[in-house]
Amino acid sequence: MKKVLGSIAALSALGATAAIDHAEASASEPSTPSETSVAHHTVEADALRVRTGPSTSHGILGLVREGQELEVTGEQQGWYEIDYNGETAYVSKDYVSSTSYTVNVSSLRVRVGPSNAHPVIGYVQKGQEVTVVSELEHWYKINFNGQTAYVGKDYISAGSDSQAETSSPVTVQQDGTYVVDAASLRVRTGAGTYHPIIGGVVEGQSLQVTGVENGWYQVTYKGATGYVSSEYVRFVQSGTNVENTVAAAPAAPTTQSLYVDTASLNVRSGAGAQYGVLGSVKQGQKLEVSNEQNGFFQISYNGQTGYVAKAYLSETPVAAAAPAAPTTQSLYVDTASLNVRSGAGSQYGVLGSVKQGQKLEVSNEQNGFFQISYNGQTGYVAKAYLSETPVAAAAPATPAPAPAPSTAVNTASTAGSNNAASLLSYAKSLVGIPYVWGGTTPAGFDCSGFVYHVYHKFNSSFGRTSTAGYWSSLTKTTNPQPGDLVFFQNTYTAGPSHMGIYLGGGSFIQAGDSGVAISSLSNPYWQQHFLGYAKAN
Repeated sequence: MKKVLGSIAALSALGATAAIDHAEASASEPSTPSETSVAHHTVEADALRVRTGPSTSHGILGLVREGQELEVTGEQQGWYEIDYNGETAYVSKDYVSSTSYTVNVSSLRVRVGPSNAHPVIGYVQKGQEVTVVSELEHWYKINFNGQTAYVGKDYISAGSDSQAETSSPVTVQQDGTYVVDAASLRVRTGAGTYHPIIGGVVEGQSLQVTGVENGWYQVTYKGATGYVSSEYVRFVQSGTNVENTVAAAPAAPTTQSLYVDTASLNVRSGAGAQYGVLGSVKQGQKLEVSNEQNGFFQISYNGQTGYVAKAYLSETPVAAAAPAAPTTQSLYVDTASLNVRSGAGSQYGVLGSVKQGQKLEVSNEQNGFFQISYNGQTGYVAKAYLSETPVAAAAPATPAPAPAPSTAVNTASTAGSNNAASLLSYAKSLVGIPYVWGGTTPAGFDCSGFVYHVYHKFNSSFGRTSTAGYWSSLTKTTNPQPGDLVFFQNTYTAGPSHMGIYLGGGSFIQAGDSGVAISSLSNPYWQQHFLGYAKAN
């Protein structure tokens, strides 16, 4: 018998230089990558419930049928996050089949973002399957240990193609000599690129191979056991005359003292700008360097082998740089209420908010956010909502666009036995709460979740649905009263797509990108997308 859904949810390498035992995509960071779905996810149940969150305790939005392809955008706790009629929703992973994706190189870095500039958070090994969510130019977006991450797509095989990438088993041969077949090859403490480096061998050098493990040769190196990637070692049969096959043992590296001659110099994991950054050294710092490769010197950095660019080093001592005072500028808040966050990004927590017209001293722009001082703490505000010229404080707005609403206050109940004044007073008390997709609690709201929360507090029978669902089910009016609902269309998706609570006087309260805020219906954006009014009862 075919499975029938139990339920589902909705809410929200290698640098090709000296050491070449690691693979990684070399695409430069895209300015604004276009994300496209690549994995095929198909329903394998007669009917599968689509839910508002990743568990069977969440509400049901609808059903998807056997054979239907889903647009998967993420994964949480055994549930796929999908796009369902323009909303984020969830379905049980157990009832959805998907294309398999397999790593086809010995070891592949996993990063937090789609470029080599983003930090490495782990590794996946050859033959390991990964869950691909979507594609962004040269990168796959994957689920890695329960979080969103990225890997170079050139090193991932889809479906049956992965079988062709599997190399034949590596064995140890006895009738010849193993020779390094790369300009320089790292020797590690274990069979994988995540193990520490204990030294290096050069092209033509013979190796004493004692075993093999997961595509790596176990070798004797300076009296200790080490490992080298088998991909860069060749076997020479006994009696074969190979010119310059065995090189003399490398001489001990010559070191010299140099000084950092720039304010801050990156220390990288390999001899090239394409390698990851381990940290940095400061102007005037004395370094013991050796083994120049490709314009980089090797150094010891926090117990690791690191590399620094020769161009930023001096043979003579350099004075330490005086700390520079951050450059500040005055900007003005250009939205009714702007969240102040604990970090430079919308994923960080909200410390509070600043109001329209407020003057801010900002500095250190990062990722589209400016740093500010907020109640004795360091906070961050979105650059998009700041103006270089003074902005007037928010004032009562002029009447709304046609159809012009009445400004009279209706004291009749808009939600059960409670009057409009009480409902609107409670709604206004929530100003400043952040926007959270699918949110219905004071921890965070989306537009329909905010309306549901306010009305449900005064009328327990008021149900939760989408903006389009409210618009289609409620009675329309051309004479709105305070406490009625106002709707907008074609904002982020076609059709009814945003809503709020009408306050009277041409203003309304809504949960938007900047959180719960009071807005004016005379704003050109809201005029352009205005749809109509409806009664909430």
